[in-house]
Amino acid sequence: MGRFICTFGMGLVVAMVSGCATKAPLGRVEGVVTLDGKPLPKVEVQFLPDPSAGASARRSLGYTDDQGRFSLRTDDGEVGAAVCNHRVCLIDVVARTHRRGEMKKSRIPPQYGNATQTPLTAISVTEGEQSIEIKVDRNRR
Repeated sequence: MGRFICTFGMGLVVAMVSGCATKAPLGRVEGVVTLDGKPLPKVEVQFLPDPSAGASARRSLGYTDDQGRFSLRTDDGEVGAAVCNHRVCLIDVVARTHRRGEMKKSRIPPQYGNATQTPLTAISVTEGEQSIEIKVDRNRR
């Protein structure tokens, strides 16, 4: 449900603002996600071009490994993320894939999975290679 809200919400906003996504230049992005200072594995990381910052481009996503590391690809498989400002959504894959279809409580506060509420805004992607550390604080309100 969280992924749907994040993806649908930003997709709708981008479509309304720009008509459709354009092919912007890409920057190679890798990084690490931490939760309360510790690496956070099994998280979907979505970089969504921020229409409030004038961005209209394709989204990119990646998945964290056991050390919380990720690298991004666009939906059509190109390496990187659009060169622009992004909102970043984090979706707990562990909660989404719990056995027998039951939802497990997410390790990540819910606002991080919502494109309009995420505190991860104005994340700038530039040309070339870059490493981005995403810090999640469970106590952040």
